[in-house]
Amino acid sequence: MKKWLFIYMPLLVMSGCTDKVLVERVAKLESDRANSATDLSSAKYEISELQTRLRQIESDFSMYKIINDNSVGYFHPGSSGFSRIDTSNGFFLVSVKKLTPYADGHKITLSIGNPLAASYTDIKVKIRWGKRYNKTLGKYSDWEKTFHETEETILGRTAGGAWNDRTIVLSPSTPEEIGDIRVSLDTNTVSLLSH
Repeated sequence: MKKWLFIYMPLLVMSGCTDKVLVERVAKLESDRANSATDLSSAKYEISELQTRLRQIESDFSMYKIINDNSVGYFHPGSSGFSRIDTSNGFFLVSVKKLTPYADGHKITLSIGNPLAASYTDIKVKIRWGKRYNKTLGKYSDWEKTFHETEETILGRTAGGAWNDRTIVLSPSTPEEIGDIRVSLDTNTVSLLSH
């Protein structure tokens, strides 16, 4: 009997020891799982915060590009003053002189100032218009895709050192859709006096 006890006792001790180790391992795994769930929740929150910050950075960058882009003039109804618009052959000063309802749209009268001594012929005017941006409209780049656009060539000479008024129809447009107006110009013909 003592012989059997001597053989089984280490097995019983080892069996108890194994249960204790097993219980400790299970407790550690449960603790790790709980920590992992907390870490996952924390990571999801951080990802959400980073996505929000990225959207804000994208919006700020788009606005920065607008502010520093002289190839387009930005106007709102009732805005005063002028914008400098650069072209491949010089620059112009443009202001909105008048904006009035017309048929299913609006008539916009632009004052195109040519501060240079050169005169230009057949200026291409591109106008884009849409609702005024606010963050409830979604991503800035998606909002810009909703704009209407027209392109017109102003035939004839645009005198140097003078303001030249031109009227263009923006159609279709509702008063709400005319909250943001963008004007760009292009010309391929420059005339200078020869001496």
